Amino acid sequence: RLHITQPALSHALRRLETALGEPLFERISKGLKLTKVGVRLLEDSKDALQKWALLNSASETHGDTWSPQEAL
Repeated sequence: RLHITQPALSHALRRLETALGEPLFERISKGLKLTKVGVRLLEDSKDALQKWALLNSASETHGDTWSPQEAL
C-alpha cells in the first residue's frame, strides 16, 4: 500500500510526466498502460534502487572507512 489517495497519486504522476516532458502511461478504458518511456523509467528506477541498496549495504559493512567513490 502506498498510503496516498488516488487523486493525489494522479496529480503526482501528471507532475512527473510534465517534468519529463513525456507521458508515462496510456490512459485506456481498463486503466493505465505504461508507454515505452514509462517502461524505461521503471527499469532505470529498479536499477537505481538496487544500486542504492548495494551502497547502503557496503557502507554498513565498512562503516566510516568506506566511501561511495570506491564503488564507482
